[in-house]
Amino acid sequence: MDDDEHEEQTMIDYDESLTIVELVNQGWEWFWGQNELTYDKHLNIVRSETPRVRPKVWFNHINEK
Repeated sequence: MDDDEHEEQTMIDYDESLTIVELVNQGWEWFWGQNELTYDKHLNIVRSETPRVRPKVWFNHINEK
C-alpha cells in the first residue's frame, strides 16, 4: 500500500478534545435521561414509561454483561 492509500491521521488540540468530551457527556446524559425501550403488541419498538436505571459508576455498565 502506498502512503496515499492510508487515511491521514489528524491530531486534535486541547480545546477540540474538551468539545469532544462535552459532546460525549451530553450524549451520555441524554441516553440515561430517556425511558427504556420496549415492544408494543404489534412488535414495534416504543418508549416505555419505565425510566432507565443509571449505573452508579461507568464501569458497572461494562461489567454487568
